[in-house]
Amino acid sequence: MLDLNKSELIETRVATLLSTINVIEEGIPLVHVLENGISVVKPTAGAANELFAGVSVGRSFTPSIVSFIERLTVPAGSPYTITLSKTLSGSALGVAVIAADGTRTVLTSGVATNATEYSIAGQVITVNSAQASKVIELSYRYAISLGEAMLKYAFNQFAPALVAIPTIGVCTTGELFTDAFDPASNWAGYTGATPLKLGNGIFTLTGSGIAIPAIVSAVPGVDSPLLGVRLQPGF
Repeated sequence: MLDLNKSELIETRVATLLSTINVIEEGIPLVHVLENGISVVKPTAGAANELFAGVSVGRSFTPSIVSFIERLTVPAGSPYTITLSKTLSGSALGVAVIAADGTRTVLTSGVATNATEYSIAGQVITVNSAQASKVIELSYRYAISLGEAMLKYAFNQFAPALVAIPTIGVCTTGELFTDAFDPASNWAGYTGATPLKLGNGIFTLTGSGIAIPAIVSAVPGVDSPLLGVRLQPGF
C-alpha cells in the first residue's frame, strides 16, 4: 500500500507482469525477469541475484494486511507481559525498549530470562524483569477490517483485487511511502550508510537480498507506520 498524498512519483513506466502473477498492490518492490525471452517484472523474493526494477504503482485497492507500530508499557511487577493490540499477521515482529531519553534497545526473540530477549505466545509478549515499567515499541502487520481501512486510509469499499491485469505501473524515480517493509528491521537505527535491501516482497535492512539505489527518507513510527523510500537518490 502507498500513501499517495505523501509520495512523489517523478518517473514511471508501464511494465508487463510475469504471467503467473495475478495481483500486485501498490508499494511492492519489483525485479526484472525474463519470460519467453521478454523482460517482465515480478515482486522481489529477496534473492541475491535479482535486478531491481522499481516500485509498483497504479494498482490501488483496499489493503487487507497493513503495518502497525505501537508503544506499550511493561507492568512494574510480575508477570512482565504486554499484549499486542492487533492480531499479529505472520511472524515478523520488531521489539525495542524506549528509554526516557529516547534511546532504543532492540530485543531479540528468545527467552525472557535473558535481559535482551523476549518470548511470545499468541498475542502476549513476555520480557525480562529488567524491562519493568519501561516502554516497549512493537512493529508488526495485521489484518485490517473494511471499516478501519475506510477510517484510516479513506477507502470507500474493497476494490476487486482478484481481477488479473497483465501490466503494472512501475516507479523508478521518486519518493514513495509504503507499508511493504520488514517490521523486524531496526529502521530507527538506519543511517545514510546503511544499504536498503530487497526482502521477500518487501524492503529490509537485513538478509541476503540485493542492495538497491535508494535511501530511507522517513523511518516508520507510531504516528506514521509507513516507510519513506527515495529512489535514485541524487537525481
